[in-house]
Amino acid sequence: MRRSHVKRLTGPLYFWVLIAILILTNFSGNGVATVVVAHWKKELDRDAMHAALKS
Repeated sequence: MRRSHVKRLTGPLYFWVLIAILILTNFSGNGVATVVVAHWKKELDRDAMHAALKS
């Protein structure tokens, strides 16, 4: 393959990798924030959380 073809492929791939990283970061950040807020409001049921994470 020529260099121009490689450059044409890496541009969109780079974009989709960045999008995937942003989605995973947002998803995990929302999960952490949910646990923190539930703990802060004293509504965190640790037994239910552990049971859900184990299954």
